[in-house]
Amino acid sequence: MSNHEVSDKRIGGMLEFYSDPTGQNSHRVRLVLAEKLVSVEVVQMYEGKPKNFSEFNMYNTLPALRDNNLVLWEYKVMMEYLEERFPHPLLLPVDPIVRANIRQYLYYIEREIDPLCTALEKGRTTRRERSAKHLIELVLSMAPHFKDSQFCVSDDYTLADCSLGAFLWRLPYYGITMPQNKHTRSLLEYMRRIFSRPGFLSSLSDDERRMR
Repeated sequence: MSNHEVSDKRIGGMLEFYSDPTGQNSHRVRLVLAEKLVSVEVVQMYEGKPKNFSEFNMYNTLPALRDNNLVLWEYKVMMEYLEERFPHPLLLPVDPIVRANIRQYLYYIEREIDPLCTALEKGRTTRRERSAKHLIELVLSMAPHFKDSQFCVSDDYTLADCSLGAFLWRLPYYGITMPQNKHTRSLLEYMRRIFSRPGFLSSLSDDERRMR
């Protein structure tokens, strides 16, 4: 597809996902799409948005998901929509307590981690240094949680792992090297476990593959 205009000729009603090839939120949605093996046309915006992109996306932002007449422009809404639209495999378990914990974990990532990532990408030098230090502290604080857990919040892979995994993949991109020691072993094993998933590998853009 040309980057100059958004097409209205979708293949058999196939979903369209407009993605930032390096964007963390775009990656999170691509992870959900990949885990669920959804037939989707992924349009990586390497050269800017098409001229008429804002005609169907009122905020003119990425990512954006288009399903016939439905257009979504908030990544967490996209993730939950895909969970309901394509319920297998479940990435948001039926148990209401687990679901609440997953949503709360997603909120924690959005509230605590994402602003630090943005500061590292766009902030001034002093702010980047403070953000990097804080981000390392947050990552290290996660390590004990994975000693007795295969995944984030549940015994199964969920939306929380999609969100956290996209962030952890970018640690080298943010200049963060995980120390190899007894304290971090469980987190490093978790990272290897999720990064080797077929869905994770197929979700990566070419630019993301070069981040590590």
